[in-house]
Amino acid sequence: MVKNLLKRITPITLVERDGALHEVKVTDITINDVIHISTGSVIPADLKILECENVETNESVLTGESEPVYKKCGDTLFMGTSIESGRARAVVTAIGKDTK
Repeated sequence: MVKNLLKRITPITLVERDGALHEVKVTDITINDVIHISTGSVIPADLKILECENVETNESVLTGESEPVYKKCGDTLFMGTSIESGRARAVVTAIGKDTK
């Protein structure tokens, strides 16, 4: 299942490093990296939301449910799901086969 989810993910994501945003290959992100995601993004790893604005996700790849799921600060975003609307700053909590 992880391989199928990885196929959905854009190969580049925005990561905070050295006080600036950098485009980083998804394969190079690590636990505790802080990433920025927005509408249309496919989540590259399991994340915990630090800051967000009106985030709704599509978790149908995991649950089969097509209704958007509203997310708030402290919530988890799961690898392979997508952002339907809003934007967030989130910390990586699990990558690859360690994701839920």
